[in-house]
Amino acid sequence: MSGSGLTSLLQNIIPLRFVEIQGRMKRILAILKMRWTEHDESILEFRISSQNGARIVGAIDKDYMGIFTGVAKRAE
Repeated sequence: MSGSGLTSLLQNIIPLRFVEIQGRMKRILAILKMRWTEHDESILEFRISSQNGARIVGAIDKDYMGIFTGVAKRAE
């Protein structure tokens, strides 16, 4: 990886997590920081398959809180 490629990688922060929502484990990601550009601040569900690789399913319902703790709870 080139020096500029590594720099770009380190300037973007994208955490990946597993979270339990309604009794099912889901993979999620969020883009916390992306240098020099606007970005979607949603928490996104993604799936990985041998046929399609990694694919974004969509945003997690905004009614949930505590997503990055690993156990999501509906907001009251």
